[in-house]
Amino acid sequence: MLDPATITATATAIAAVIFNKAIEKGGENLGEAAYNKIGQIVSAIPLVTS
Repeated sequence: MLDPATITATATAIAAVIFNKAIEKGGENLGEAAYNKIGQIVSAIPLVTS
């Protein structure tokens, strides 16, 4: 039988992996949204020609 310290350490390690993956995915979504918004802003700026 596993002792409580081993169970806690294992659960903490699993939670850390899940949390890190969630942060990575959130960062990807945030980066993509920012990239799209910057593209919209740039395309809305009229080009000035001489």
